[in-house]
Amino acid sequence: MAPLKVLAVEDEEVTRKLIRVGLKDEQCFELRIVANGEDALVEYKRFQPDVILLDIMMPQMNGYQVLQEIRTTLADRRTTIVMVSSVAAKNEIVACVHLGIQGYILKPFHTKALGDTVLQYHRKAQPAAASRHGSTTASA
Repeated sequence: MAPLKVLAVEDEEVTRKLIRVGLKDEQCFELRIVANGEDALVEYKRFQPDVILLDIMMPQMNGYQVLQEIRTTLADRRTTIVMVSSVAAKNEIVACVHLGIQGYILKPFHTKALGDTVLQYHRKAQPAAASRHGSTTASA
């Protein structure tokens, strides 16, 4: 099975390291990580990920702007987008849902469960495409 192509967009180095640990299974995940929204759009076009893990609070271009660019301007409804943020306000989550996210992971997250969580969101959003990708057996 082909690995799931994941683009993580995160400005904090500590969280980038945690994502690398949580998605370290190279048979399940092909991971690319960028540190800001502008680089995210460049890498999105180049890499064509299956899943984007998207932080909200970032310099230059925030996660809402990236999400809106992908969903509205580029009209992409295929890519599974999961927000990964410490923002827990209900209105913020609802705003992301209206823009077309498939999931929301609240920081801090359990690195051991990250792979399974990403796969679950992708399977729910894209059941036919998700069958081409492996699965993890990690538990929280």
